Amino acid sequence: MANLSEQESWIDGIYQLETSDPVVAGPGGISNRQAEQLASRTAYLKKMQETTGESLQLHLAASDPHSQYAPKNSPALTGTPTAPTTAQTANNTQIATTAFVKSAIAALINGSPAALDTLQELANALGNDPNFSTTIFNKLAQKLEKEQNGADIPDKAKFLANVGLKSAATRAVGSGASDIPDITIGDTRYLGKTATAVAATKLAVARTINGVAFDGSANISLTPANVGALPAAGTAAAATKLATARTINGVAFDGSANISLTPANVGALPAAGTAVAATKLVMARTINGVAFDGSADISLTPANVGALPAAGTAVAATKLAMARTINSVAFDGTANISLTPANVGALPAAGTAVAATKLATARTINGIAFDGTANISLTPANIGALPAAGTAVAATKLATARKINGVAFDGTADINLSSDFPVGVPIPYPSATPPTGWIKCNGQSFNKTTYPQLAGAYPSGILPDLRGEFVRGWDDGRGADAGRALLSAQGDAIRNIVGTIGQLNDRVNTTETAGVFDANKYTGAHSGLTGGNGGRIVTFDASKVVPTANENRPRNIAFNYIVRAA
Repeated sequence: MANLSEQESWIDGIYQLETSDPVVAGPGGISNRQAEQLASRTAYLKKMQETTGESLQLHLAASDPHSQYAPKNSPALTGTPTAPTTAQTANNTQIATTAFVKSAIAALINGSPAALDTLQELANALGNDPNFSTTIFNKLAQKLEKEQNGADIPDKAKFLANVGLKSAATRAVGSGASDIPDITIGDTRYLGKTATAVAATKLAVARTINGVAFDGSANISLTPANVGALPAAGTAAAATKLATARTINGVAFDGSANISLTPANVGALPAAGTAVAATKLVMARTINGVAFDGSADISLTPANVGALPAAGTAVAATKLAMARTINSVAFDGTANISLTPANVGALPAAGTAVAATKLATARTINGIAFDGTANISLTPANIGALPAAGTAVAATKLATARKINGVAFDGTADINLSSDFPVGVPIPYPSATPPTGWIKCNGQSFNKTTYPQLAGAYPSGILPDLRGEFVRGWDDGRGADAGRALLSAQGDAIRNIVGTIGQLNDRVNTTETAGVFDANKYTGAHSGLTGGNGGRIVTFDASKVVPTANENRPRNIAFNYIVRAA
């Protein structure tokens, strides 16, 4: 067996076999011509692909495959190369075109004063000093340090003599050339002994504290309304009514009083014999880790609910855990502190009352120190109030939790009271899987030791099979369904249907029957068919009038009957 002959050449056309062509195999045979031509094309394409791949590798390996192009590394461009002109705000590695440079220079010149918009004018302004920055720094080095307050003056005695401080104390007050000018009380420059900042009893400029005017002449008191709060008596801590009334099983409740729900409110049976009268839970529960079976009230401590005792909270704090300093004066909250003018950087006694920005005697506003140097803001805590967010208007929790039918309620959420069906009561349930503590009524047996209460309702230890069944009320002596025992089953049945047909002749016409009767079939040959010999027969079919099935039933919806087991 030999392979087809292949040529590495492109065949322009592929031969089409004709119906008249004979079957000729072998090299050059008509039967192999199409395959040879296609194989030649494939060999040609393979060669071109390999050539292209080799050329590409040579191209990639060449150090300068495109000699007509400038290299990426240090290109030497010829002619008039161009590039996009970037915005003046750019600060990156883009090429700066001549347009970008000219625009930047123009912006620099246009932003300069007219007298300094040339290099010559700038040089003249700097005194033609080529070392201008050095000259400036040398001059600055000769200046005195402000923080030294004169301590670094080389010749202090000569300085005092030059400013005349030594002779000022011996000069006379008068109008002479060397006298100290006399200023009378009427002069606006006069400073009275009682007009100094140390003795100031009123601010030159009145301030407002949380909107209340204050000039230092008297203490002021701010109300909760001034600081955006409500009185302490209206806070959530003392709330006796919810801002938003809740409904509990359809009964309105706002916390102002206890409410009582009836069995009807919770979808339960009357109190006699039901869980409504229960004084103890069948299965004890835990509330925040504390056992509770309903036989007695329980009390939860702050530790049970992850809280701190009220006596240890910040609301009752009288001392800071970590002492602070106020203008370098220690303060831990156990007592008031007094800051001196020096502590707060106040003006010296020579300061005038007209320019006073600080009270001689600091005042306290609701316990907060205030000396007039700046406005202050008081918090609700400063005036014995709570923040607006914690007031009764926005209360979402009762200060004192209530009990509704024995269920704790503090207003944080709606509650639902369980109807607590008695053990053994079957109820329709909308799911195939019953909840915990319930069993399907499917005829199954149960352990009477495990479920003693259920055994009291079903002594046989077997639940009724209610799958596909309708539940009927027990007759209990009424007489509507006499002779029945509790939990007894009853088969299906209907009331008897009777009727008569009058005298028949040899045939009954189809027009003479109606309703459940039909006369379209025959007797005789082909008996029972709709065509035949003999007389017609009359049939009875209730489906012609009412819906029918293989059972009697009313309209219904399927539920899963389950029974409470414990």
